[in-house]
Amino acid sequence: MAANDTLPPPESTRRLTSTDQAIDVINSMAHLPRLVLLFAYCEGMTMREIGRSLGVDEHRVRSMHDEALRQLRLALAC
Repeated sequence: MAANDTLPPPESTRRLTSTDQAIDVINSMAHLPRLVLLFAYCEGMTMREIGRSLGVDEHRVRSMHDEALRQLRLALAC
């Protein structure tokens, strides 16, 4: 094995595995909850802005957001 062909440290491997799992969970979500996470965490939109974009009220956006995070927590729990 060459010097630059070393294996990554276990922590890096765990982090990549968790990221892959999170991506799989998000991709398996229904369209609207997936968009809520995308808008909130990738676009930095507020719940109100997301609601306007999706045509739903802010309370519904918050409910979808909370449920999506719950699904992620459950899926990533060790």
